[in-house]
Formats: sequence, structure tokens, C-alpha cells
Amino acid sequence: MELDAISPQNILALLVQNVAHDLSLWIHSQIDLGAMGAPPEAKPLVVQSRPLQPAVAHRTAPQTRSQSPATATARIAPQTQAQRPATAIARTAPQTQAQRPATTPTRTQPQTQAQSPATAIARTQPRKSMINTFKAVKSVRDGVGLSVEDRRIKLNTFRARMQSCTSCTFYADRRCVMNSTGDVSPRIMFISFGAQYSDAQTGSFLTHDDNELFKKWMNQLVAQGFDIKPSDIYTTHLIKCFYEVKKRTEGDTIKQCLPHLREEIKIVQPKVIVAFGGIVYEALFSTSANIALVRGEFKKFNDIPLIATHHPAEIRLKYLKNDPEHQREAKLLEERVLGDLKLAIEESRR
Repeated sequence: MELDAISPQNILALLVQNVAHDLSLWIHSQIDLGAMGAPPEAKPLVVQSRPLQPAVAHRTAPQTRSQSPATATARIAPQTQAQRPATAIARTAPQTQAQRPATTPTRTQPQTQAQSPATAIARTQPRKSMINTFKAVKSVRDGVGLSVEDRRIKLNTFRARMQSCTSCTFYADRRCVMNSTGDVSPRIMFISFGAQYSDAQTGSFLTHDDNELFKKWMNQLVAQGFDIKPSDIYTTHLIKCFYEVKKRTEGDTIKQCLPHLREEIKIVQPKVIVAFGGIVYEALFSTSANIALVRGEFKKFNDIPLIATHHPAEIRLKYLKNDPEHQREAKLLEERVLGDLKLAIEESRR
């Protein structure tokens, strides 16, 4: 219909058509609500003004009362994840660890040991200063780190304590205490199993014949150019007391006297230890060993090089047998002992 042809009659007809259309929509909405079980509400008929349109305008789908034209589409067609606003995604989708703010982990998650402050780590791990202090105290107690004069005092106290030792139940059976000889910080400490009563009275390191053999070896080494003096030597025994063999067993004696020998070594602090015989070696390292197999090689005892060799008594007893076979064995063992003593002297120079 052209604009020129609009007449009052046409305008009236259009208004009537619009009113009829709105009334039809309202009636349909009331019918839909009644079918759903909702009681119809009295609602005044409001005629909304709208632009004029031809009478043949397309009729849209009837709207319910609760749906407005603007919100009906939003409620019928749900938004996809890509269509939702950024704030909706943030509210509905849980944030990942990378999307969360920097302050979120500290508020919601407890701190682990790695996340705790440096002071907490320092409290759980021992400090180097504390470790060094503990080592220093232990060194002073053992004699390490003390001056020569202080260690002399400790050695004299140790020797006096051995004279009146009552640490075992066999002290009442002893006839005397075996004396050690030498000063602190010697180049070589010689350790033997024990000595005889007469040796303790004369101050000899070994029995008479064994001691003479030991002196012979040392004189030979000096004659061969090895620099070793009596002041460089310290002698002591594993067994500190002379006892009656029938009253005490060897195992009990070693068990009771070994802690004293360990203490003596810590106080004296020699550069090298020479163990005469397999018994001394086995006691110090708490093991079973064949002296023929372990001799001639250094092994650390309290960070001190130790070398084991044959006892002079073993060689002396072979010499006492007048058959040629034992004489050859005695000479062979004597050469091995001299070789071990040379190694000890060389090691003591380092």
C-alpha cells in the first residue's frame, strides 16, 4: 500500500488489526499457562503502540508471559563456551595453576619444606659450625689437636691409672703392670701382645731373647742408612698386666685391655704403628687374619698407617730348632720383618 493511498479508513483498519493481534497473543498465553497448571492472573489489557505495518505481517510464535523478547532467545539457546563472556568463563571453569594469581598458592596451600623460609631449613639441618664444634671437642678429648705438653700430661695420667687399674675383675691376680716407653708424637709405635714378669721389672719391651733380636734389627737398619733414633720409638703392649695364664684366658684379657690400648694410641698419636704378631692385628681390627697374608701392607687405624709383621718370638723359636729347614724359615721371616720395618721408617718420614 502506497503512502498516498493511506486514508483514515485504512488507518482505522490497521489499528483494529493490531488490537486483534495483541488480543490473540494474550489469549494464547493464557491458554498455555492453564495447560501447565498455573492459575491465570488478571492482567489488564495494554495496547502497545508500534509502528504501522501491513495487515499481512508475518505472525511470530506465541511468547509466554515469563519470556520477554530480549531474554527468550538467551534462555532457549544456551551459550557455548566460546560465546560466554570472559567473566562467565572465569566463574564456571576452574582456574589452572598457571591462570591463578600469584598469591593464591600461599593462601590455599600449605608451604612445603622447599617453600619455607631459609631459617626453617637451617633449623632442620645441622649447621657446619655445630659439626665443627663437635669435632673439636672430640679431638680434644681424644688427644688430637692438643699441644705436646698437654698430651704428655694426659699420657702420664694414663700410665698412673694403669698402675691402679680395676676396670676388669682380674686385677687382683696381676703381678705387675707392663710399662710403656717413649714420648708422645713418636715416629713409630711398636705394639706387642705382652711380656714376662722379668721384662716388666727390667723395663724391657719384650722378653730377653726377643728384645735382643728387636735391637739387632734396629741396629741393622741404622747401619744401612735409615734414620731412626731411640727417641723416635714408642713401645707398648696389648695386655697391660702380667698375669698367671692358668687363671685367665686370652680372650678375656684382650676384651678387657683393648679399650686401654685404643685410648693410648689416641693420646700418643704416632705417625706409624707396627703391630708385632697376628694377635695384635686381629684385636685392633676385630677380625681373624693370617699374619703371613696381611703383613707388609699398610692399613689405616684411626687415620694412622699400620703395618703388621711377624713377632720376634716366632722367629726366635724357629732359630732354636737346630734342623736346617727351620733355620731357613727363620732367616726368610727375618728378611721379611726387616723389609716391613723399612717400609714403616719410610712412611714415618712423610
